[in-house]
Amino acid sequence: MEDTSAIHYESSERRNAVRVEPLGCTLQFSNDGNKFQCVDISVNGVALSLTNDPPTPLPKNGALTAFIVDQDGIVIGKVVARKIYQQNERSGWAFIQAEERVLTFVEELVLETQKAVLRQASSERKKHEEEAILGIIEIDEPTT
Repeated sequence: MEDTSAIHYESSERRNAVRVEPLGCTLQFSNDGNKFQCVDISVNGVALSLTNDPPTPLPKNGALTAFIVDQDGIVIGKVVARKIYQQNERSGWAFIQAEERVLTFVEELVLETQKAVLRQASSERKKHEEEAILGIIEIDEPTT
């Protein structure tokens, strides 16, 4: 059997619409001494948690802000983002400029998260099918 750990998947397509929650790591976006936890992220932008105590005042929608991005305390790089919205416990930011290493990191994070979710869904589906074959559970019949 071929060793799949040596396979590296690359795609020229940007995953514009896919937003993922960072699993197994902590992503922070920092500026002026303020740190914001990443709620979800895509290649186009990020949603940040506003649960700082006391709450940090943010600029108006449309304003540009520079952030330093770090994963588990290790700096990845810098981004400039435009504030899109603010809700009770989160704010949305669109990336305007970013260092290449940040873009590469985000693209890999999105891809790896997608693959992990697909593997988990496949595993659950196979488990369900095996249980149905063994008569442990009944298969839901599709309704027409």
